[in-house]
Amino acid sequence: MLVHGDERLPLARLLKFMELGERLAQSCATSQALLARDARTRRFFRRQARHEALHAAVFQAASDRLASRHLGSPPCFGPLDLYRRAIEQAVFRGDLAETLMGQQVILEGLGEVILRRMEVGLAKREAGFTRLRRTLLRQEEEHHAFGLRALEGAIASGEASKDVLKIRGREYIELATSLIVRTQDMLSEIHEDAADLTAEFKARLPQWLTS
Repeated sequence: MLVHGDERLPLARLLKFMELGERLAQSCATSQALLARDARTRRFFRRQARHEALHAAVFQAASDRLASRHLGSPPCFGPLDLYRRAIEQAVFRGDLAETLMGQQVILEGLGEVILRRMEVGLAKREAGFTRLRRTLLRQEEEHHAFGLRALEGAIASGEASKDVLKIRGREYIELATSLIVRTQDMLSEIHEDAADLTAEFKARLPQWLTS
């Protein structure tokens, strides 16, 4: 893998951030499977939870391989802890629609954008494991697309209110944007621009959620 010495630590820390995000996604999908009303949706969430566990293990292994001796204590991603609490509160209320918005639509949307950016960089650095990297990205796209369809379906059927979701969505989007700010030093070290990433992330969200 052609990673320059000054890139190893920031890339390892970014991978650690991705690992923590995947572990949150795994926990959320497991809870969503319990909230889902139909067998097909429950199966999707259970499969997603397995996907996220694999993703987390891959990112952890890659981070350790790059800088296991120098990473030190895990980087502090405070907004991710707040994000977890918001989703856990939605789970406690049994609000499946909000969890879809918070996890699959917003957080998975951010993860997909970061993963796409990283994929370009990893390909340039001849990182190897091309099939595995493409599988992870394809699965992230699948989770995000499912969330968009399921959320729109809940709104169309009257099970969820677009106006309420839009209000709640502001907190999730603000926290997600704060995560990008928190990782901007790592992104810049591997030649990625946080402002561009933020714009791409927001562009992938439903227009009604950001207007």
